[in-house]
Amino acid sequence: FNKDNGKYFDLDLNLVDWLRQYSKEQDETYIRGFLGRMLFSQDEALKKVNVLSGGEKVRCMLAKAMLSGRNVLILDQPTNHLDLEAITSLNSGLK
Repeated sequence: FNKDNGKYFDLDLNLVDWLRQYSKEQDETYIRGFLGRMLFSQDEALKKVNVLSGGEKVRCMLAKAMLSGRNVLILDQPTNHLDLEAITSLNSGLK
């Protein structure tokens, strides 16, 4: 995904509905599991995507990438806009 990822978040959807549009599995619990891995818990998963910070958008894009089920991920400066907790979560998810 590009650094300029604003076009993906130009919608009036909450995080669950935004991520659901990229998933074959539509179950909310399944979608929330991916959001939880990217540190979006409980009410944060209902936040509107058009008000997300840069770091939150990166975390959403990483959750979207994880949903694809691909086994190769090429990252160039993946930690831009991420705080230490998000970087740790990303490292755990990649292991």
